[in-house]
Amino acid sequence: MPGARHGADEGLASVPLPLPVGYSLALFQLSTLISVFLGCRYFQEGQIRKRLLGSVIMAAGAMLIVLLGHRR
Repeated sequence: MPGARHGADEGLASVPLPLPVGYSLALFQLSTLISVFLGCRYFQEGQIRKRLLGSVIMAAGAMLIVLLGHRR
């Protein structure tokens, strides 16, 4: 059948996104906190305070997007 999608042809493109793109990107920024902690703990990365400050600023921005982004 022309235009029909079957089997393995259906990929992530057919999965509906439950969140708007802006919210999804904001939540993705929260993963930097986890990355900083893992980098410090397992890879003994230095400058933890700088990295943590940067990730907290990004997480705060993500929270602002979630809290204030839906106003129209």
